Amino acid sequence: MSTTHALSGRWQLGLLLTLTTCFWWSILPITLSGVMHKLDPFTVTFYRYFFAVIILLPILLARRGAIDEIRQLRKPRIIKTIIVAGILLSFNYGFYVFALERMSPTGAQLLIQLAPMLFLLSGVFLFGEAFSKAQWLGFVTFVIGLLLFFHMRLNDVLVGAAESDSYGVGMLFMVCAAICWAGYAIAQKKASSSMGSMQLMLLINLMGSILFLPLAQPLLVIDLTAFEWLLLCLCGLNTVIAYGSFSEALNHWEASRISATFTIVPLLTMGFVYLLSLYPIIEVDTEPMDFWVIVGAVLVVIGAALASLARSKQVKLD
Repeated sequence: MSTTHALSGRWQLGLLLTLTTCFWWSILPITLSGVMHKLDPFTVTFYRYFFAVIILLPILLARRGAIDEIRQLRKPRIIKTIIVAGILLSFNYGFYVFALERMSPTGAQLLIQLAPMLFLLSGVFLFGEAFSKAQWLGFVTFVIGLLLFFHMRLNDVLVGAAESDSYGVGMLFMVCAAICWAGYAIAQKKASSSMGSMQLMLLINLMGSILFLPLAQPLLVIDLTAFEWLLLCLCGLNTVIAYGSFSEALNHWEASRISATFTIVPLLTMGFVYLLSLYPIIEVDTEPMDFWVIVGAVLVVIGAALASLARSKQVKLD
């Protein structure tokens, strides 16, 4: 049986850290959209990784023994797991940006909610965990919500499926991004038992930088305005702050409650996109809206939260 991770009991701090992660994840597609008219997906993704490395490396060098922990890594199984995690997250980043070229930030953020749902389902099919009836109800509610939210895009999906720049192809890329993230989460969960989260983040971001450098055109950033540079730096900060806050939140609050709180991310993105329609400092695409689109968004959040929070008897495998 797996041992339960001891929590500090400071749930208020856990909630604050979780909301910090929600904020940064909710603005990610917006900040990416602000630079993607100047930079191609490979270059944007390279700089996301590269800036994260620049931020993380000095922090770890200043912490005694942090880099030594990486140097002492010897187990081939853990090394392979870290490599798999890095490759899967790289594919996640790549698919996400390619999808965002074709989708609105709101649609992208809602569809990527498939990622934690797939991670939950992986426990059923890979680790023998049991889904409760309430969790299955949450999953069904989630799927119905997705169908309602994208019902006005049905023609784009069916008619434009053969066009490489269509909304439907963007949705396909986002589903691939969600699958890759779920795989990354599984690998990261295994690797984190042997290494600190900051060291793991450094290795994965370094790996991503190396993988995307041959595909990127780094000199394109010369043409960016000061505001676009700010947006690009925010994309790099996003990885460090969001995942750092998430890792720290796990020390203070239950993982199920953290996962349930993350479901508000697409609603926050919808709110920020609406504010940008009033104060257009960044040009972003918007979703066509009607009553059922809004109902769908709410059902996605309710379904994902229910699937995360509902208790089930689990068979835990080490």
